[in-house]
Amino acid sequence: MFLCGSKRINERETSPVIKIGTRGSKLALWQADYVAGRLKENGISTEIVIIKTTGDKIKDKPLYTFGGKGLFIKEIEEALIDKRVDIAVHSMKDVPAALAEGTKIAAYLTRELPFDAFVSRKYKSIDELPDGSVIGTSSLRRLSQLILYKPNLKIKTLRGNIQTRLKKLENGMYDGIIVAAAAFRRLNIADKITEILGVDKMIPASTQGIIGIQTRNEDKTKNSIKFLNDKEAEIAAAEERSFVNSFGGGCHLPVAAYLEHKGKSGKFYAFLSDIDGKHYIKRIYDLENKDAKGIGLAAYLEFKSMGAQELLTSRHLNSK
Repeated sequence: MFLCGSKRINERETSPVIKIGTRGSKLALWQADYVAGRLKENGISTEIVIIKTTGDKIKDKPLYTFGGKGLFIKEIEEALIDKRVDIAVHSMKDVPAALAEGTKIAAYLTRELPFDAFVSRKYKSIDELPDGSVIGTSSLRRLSQLILYKPNLKIKTLRGNIQTRLKKLENGMYDGIIVAAAAFRRLNIADKITEILGVDKMIPASTQGIIGIQTRNEDKTKNSIKFLNDKEAEIAAAEERSFVNSFGGGCHLPVAAYLEHKGKSGKFYAFLSDIDGKHYIKRIYDLENKDAKGIGLAAYLEFKSMGAQELLTSRHLNSK
């Protein structure tokens, strides 16, 4: 439902005000405020409009059991289409494969640290966790890779905003939790991170750490935000989403993709497993002296040839 309870208006009123649609969590507001600040530097006035989404209302179930990530942007897209807001600011990780008709992602902001983080009050690293330790996450991608790396952990569902997750950890409900490092860095609480999990332990979610700005296709507002676009982030988002979305995408599958790329060098990390994390395919593609364009689709086609598509119709893959 559309809410305007937390309105923030920049002082300059001489130019048209761009209304920014966002969720109301601290992280979402940080992102919207950051975009507003960048626009203000360019002489553009803004107003932040908070919109409560279906995903915000359902807090006790894993995303994959009730409709997935699209539920975190559905109402915001509706406000964009109805012209109640002019742009929408999203964590790209929350954006499903198909955008609302007549809209586009007009700018991808410079990527924050894309990796996952282990947070614990008891242990200094994920390697120190004894068998039977309780770890909190609601992500199938994280769950399956945790099972592969540390098979004897007990994994329990963890939902809620960053503050809620930390409170549950502090109350002793978990021995550790897995979160996106970018969220902690943006909220200036990176000191609470116990360990950054590199790709050797956990390949990140597609587009993790990237903020996207959605606009209406025909609206001239998209031209006003072009200066915010980071080309490297745009390329990474395109290739990672290409790989993940080819399988049907997102939180319904234990799938990961990460493009580490600068100019003509880099690597593309791809992962797909069954629900149990017992059958999987994991590949690292060397992009030395190669253009990254098309690597997402190429990786998908190789995974498909190895039996990955079986995941869509059965619990297990044919290849390991």
